[in-house]
Amino acid sequence: MPTFPDERLNRSTPSSDAVKRHDGHTSGASLESPAAVSERRGHDDVMESSDEDRDHLRDLVRRGYDAISRSYRPDDGGSNPDGPESTASYQAWLDELGALLRPGARVLDLGCGAGVPAAKLLADAEFEIIGVDISEVQIERARSLVPGATFIRADMATWESAPASFDAVVSFYALIHLPLEDQRRLIPRLVRWLTPDGYLLATLGHEQWTGIEDYLGVPMFWDHPDITTYLLWFEEVGLRPLWHRFIPEGTSGHTLMLAQREGL
Repeated sequence: MPTFPDERLNRSTPSSDAVKRHDGHTSGASLESPAAVSERRGHDDVMESSDEDRDHLRDLVRRGYDAISRSYRPDDGGSNPDGPESTASYQAWLDELGALLRPGARVLDLGCGAGVPAAKLLADAEFEIIGVDISEVQIERARSLVPGATFIRADMATWESAPASFDAVVSFYALIHLPLEDQRRLIPRLVRWLTPDGYLLATLGHEQWTGIEDYLGVPMFWDHPDITTYLLWFEEVGLRPLWHRFIPEGTSGHTLMLAQREGL
């Protein structure tokens, strides 16, 4: 696995030569093992970092997806066969959400990527779709692949919307690319964007993990607490989890959660 000279995270050394990668495989090049992270921070503890460091990490993600956009997600919305994540279940996930929404509901796809398959499936169901993604390449592709939706190139950590703008927010494999401090700041804003009784359907971390790894040939950053911590964070801001399910991927996996903003 290559070494990336622009690495700027100040993290401790993994406690063993082989640690579990974010994608469920094992590697000796992971920046920090989950065990090391767990020793340093508890469920409610978010390590403070500078704005510059967090900006750098989000820009690392932007540059990564600019480079791998087409290998990560082909135009047909399928999955890269070399990765554990699959889009095969997206239709069922979105059908379950769609059954809860009014016809023509306004849905935000946060971290929409190239717009396929999630934004396209939602647009095909005649919902009004707004997609936001940090990658210019992804957004350019999304505008071409899903012309019936509106796409905005923006950093979700700093992007704003008017209160009660959306009946639902969908975010698949995107929140986990933000540093934890940015996630903690985003979640209350996300709740404000939802209408009363609006829904969030999101892919979250299952176990605590942070690090930068090679992903389809580029350095990529992930950061997430365990699912218990997410449940606490959501409940603190009036976002009531309705259910959460483990999504197995390789030897690890993520959590899919449906939550609802408590009515005002």
